[in-house]
Amino acid sequence: MSAQTELMCQIIPVETGNLLIPDQLVEDVVMLEDTDSQNNIIWRGRRVPITMNSNFNKLTTRVSIIKTVMGYKSLPFLAIPTDGIPYPVSVSSNTLDDVPENKKTCSIAAGYARVGSLDCVVVDLPKLESMMCTNLV
Repeated sequence: MSAQTELMCQIIPVETGNLLIPDQLVEDVVMLEDTDSQNNIIWRGRRVPITMNSNFNKLTTRVSIIKTVMGYKSLPFLAIPTDGIPYPVSVSSNTLDDVPENKKTCSIAAGYARVGSLDCVVVDLPKLESMMCTNLV
């Protein structure tokens, strides 16, 4: 019998659904207070850009601070507006599913997963970071 590898992740509830991000990349969850004119939040003395501006809901009270993976010096972290409180889950290869044909696809999806009864988007972090860096220039 083969051992199944499990990965600890965070489910981050957002306005349009749920994001699934590896736990070691979720640095912090903080209250959303004031933003600057470029839609950044100041976190631990750093300017962190807030992603998904079109989905930014005035009722959002928290952001999840995510470590980036591509090594852009100008973008060590991203802030994702969070609807609710992210929580840890353990996922394995049999948790991951293909895109359901009747579901709307997401432009930043590397894949999709069903965790319990929740449909989640597995975020394509390199693509998201590339989009954010383009916006920072």
